[in-house]
Amino acid sequence: ARRAKLGAENAVFWHGNFELLTPEHEQVFAYERQLNNERGDVVCNLSDREVECSISGEPLLTNYDGTANSLWPFEARVVRL
Repeated sequence: ARRAKLGAENAVFWHGNFELLTPEHEQVFAYERQLNNERGDVVCNLSDREVECSISGEPLLTNYDGTANSLWPFEARVVRL
């Protein structure tokens, strides 16, 4: 239900231009979507270890209540910039 609401209220995540932010990172898969003046990031830790990274923006969806400076193992965040 939260994911459907996210898409309905934030077309940037479904229709925006895609840019991979971490092509060489072994643990983190992150990308940005941009549509008109809207931008949003999706950041995922694909490993079983905590990883430090800086995530800014308004949190829209997450599977943990983490900090802005790291991602828990297998944590994913969606933020509006």
